[in-house]
Amino acid sequence: MREFAISICDDEQVIHEIVKEILIPYYDRQGTKVVFKSYYDGEELLKDAAKQRVILMDIDMPKVDGIAASYMLHEINPDAIIILLTAMKERFKDGFKVGATRFVSKPIDAGELIEAVENARCRDFDAPELCVTEKGHLINIDQKKIFMIESDRNSIVIHLSKRDIVVYKTLNEIEKELSERAFLRVHKRYIVNMRHISRVQNREIILEDGMKAEISIRREKEVVRRLREYDLNMRG
Repeated sequence: MREFAISICDDEQVIHEIVKEILIPYYDRQGTKVVFKSYYDGEELLKDAAKQRVILMDIDMPKVDGIAASYMLHEINPDAIIILLTAMKERFKDGFKVGATRFVSKPIDAGELIEAVENARCRDFDAPELCVTEKGHLINIDQKKIFMIESDRNSIVIHLSKRDIVVYKTLNEIEKELSERAFLRVHKRYIVNMRHISRVQNREIILEDGMKAEISIRREKEVVRRLREYDLNMRG
């Protein structure tokens, strides 16, 4: 069974219980085990700052509130993904300033919580899957299996080895959810997975399955640099 780690930082025990009651059954149905770590104030969380991945963070806490804790957490661990829990919507602007990615209002709505956590899980570099919606159905895609993503008017086409998935997002939106270490934007219309590049010739990427992606003149130098770095650091 796959595992997904999430921290809860809230001074109210009931919030910890509500979050678990919502998320455990949801992820059980997907064959994923959620591993929770509970904290009851910001100071306690910051002692484990370097270990954090996805955090549900209350704003109104004693000692160190959620806004201050989020700021200090990102100073130590900029890759941590913070979802703020709050009944105070006037603090949303402060939350954006400290890098919160989503907000969940109190009292907690199950759908809102699941959507925010799923978004965070997809953005987590350690998560192996890209979460997209096709024809109203949520699909989890192993990023390693993506060969290329192509823009097609008001949608994108995710090319896998044996099928294509059409998603109504922009290439810019999907690019933010991909592993920066593996994926490379080579053209305004194409993002390729460097893992599956067979060769480069005449300003064109040829993938292992024969698909091709043009390299734009504007991006050519950056593409060459990134491919050299990938060859040195990632292959094998």
